[in-house]
Amino acid sequence: MSEAAHQGAEKPPVTWLTAAEVDSWLSVVRLMTWLPWSIDQQLRRDSNLGMVEYQVMARLSQNRSEPCG
Repeated sequence: MSEAAHQGAEKPPVTWLTAAEVDSWLSVVRLMTWLPWSIDQQLRRDSNLGMVEYQVMARLSQNRSEPCG
């Protein structure tokens, strides 16, 4: 379809989320924000490593037959 023909075509109406769907979506967003922070805080308390440092150590340990550190 050419651009001119496409511009003249009617666009279907945009349907937004229902109230229940918005609540569910916001719950997922809160979880995605809270979970990494929470894991990072626990790792710092328990091992004095942040999540990034822990992930590096975990990756390195997978690539070696002997333990790291």
